[in-house]
Amino acid sequence: MIADSLIIDPDNDADRSIENGSRQLVYATTASLLYLLRRDGKYFFIKRSAINDRRGKGILRREYELSIGCDHPNIVDVYSYESNPEGDDEILMEYVDGCPLNEFLLEKPSLKTRKRILLELIDAVDYLHKRRIVHNDLKPTNILISRNGNHVKLIDFGLSDDDAHYAIKTPGYSKGYAAPELRLSRKADSRSDIYSIGVLMGNILGNKYNYIRKKCLHANPEKRYKDIHHLVQAFNFLKKIRVFCILFISVLIIAGAISWVLASSNSSHRKNVEKLNDEIERQKEEISNLQLSYILLKDSIEQESAKSLAHIQKKQELIDGFASIVIKLKKNSLDSIRRCSTLRESFDVSNNFLNELQRVYRNYQKTVDGEDLTPLIHSIYLSEGEKAFEEFNKAFPEQ
Repeated sequence: MIADSLIIDPDNDADRSIENGSRQLVYATTASLLYLLRRDGKYFFIKRSAINDRRGKGILRREYELSIGCDHPNIVDVYSYESNPEGDDEILMEYVDGCPLNEFLLEKPSLKTRKRILLELIDAVDYLHKRRIVHNDLKPTNILISRNGNHVKLIDFGLSDDDAHYAIKTPGYSKGYAAPELRLSRKADSRSDIYSIGVLMGNILGNKYNYIRKKCLHANPEKRYKDIHHLVQAFNFLKKIRVFCILFISVLIIAGAISWVLASSNSSHRKNVEKLNDEIERQKEEISNLQLSYILLKDSIEQESAKSLAHIQKKQELIDGFASIVIKLKKNSLDSIRRCSTLRESFDVSNNFLNELQRVYRNYQKTVDGEDLTPLIHSIYLSEGEKAFEEFNKAFPEQ
């Protein structure tokens, strides 16, 4: 996972010492290193794997191949795949003078700016999906906001995949932003990115558009928006309702102004004015009814969204709770096996693990507000159990 790190500004005093051809480390994680490079008087980012082995090079090469063909104003440009004198493979990419989304939001930008940023992000993800690329790691630190114009620059394709690269995909995700299917190590598709967009909507817009956010965050991918196009359609529908109300109110104001002008200019038009006033009153009543319907619909949607978000949170807590219990049980059993001196002792520990795992599964709560979560709990039970016995076999003492 990429660490939460501030992207440095090459124009500040700390970085003016970077000479042409030299580089400076920006941040480091267990997976990758990112440097600021000055070449021919210009600044670039250069990224390499933290461990320059065959697997690390394969992941870096995959990221390069997925991103090199991308040409979108809200996606960072990738220029070349290189090797440095020490034999490390590296990706040369565009330098972005900006900061991560989470740091930008601390500056409390206007609602208009935040809405534009969300739409730029959605447009960038839509572009990737049309190229059959799933980003898989949408989170604030992978979304840079430029200082020049506050525009989105989407970075880091280290966890991305497409049909051609899925076979060498490295399991990974960022907690809090990954869809449930990623946390269960299942194959992701474009709806996994839509789930992450739903989480980011909460970061960017708070409690606005809860109805749309609720559908993005559905635990079942089949019940989310099936693609970005349908997500954008939902935004446009709400926008049309607001525009329609504004137009009606504008018509009312204009009609009232005309009525006043006619009434004050000539008394001979009084009858026409009275008819016009009657029409205005009728339109007032229609607009009032329309506004009331919209308010009732909006309140109903927001109330339902709040309930649904609370329900989603309960489900996630239940699923994560079960997974934590199983992982802890596995770890304790594995520690015990490593202390065993005979296969017989190891088999006894593994049998005890299986019995305890079955007991926990039988007794664990599997419903939330009436929804049956047995398939998800059972999936974790089988998946973690299988992983446990693979690790036990490796740890068994040799005879």
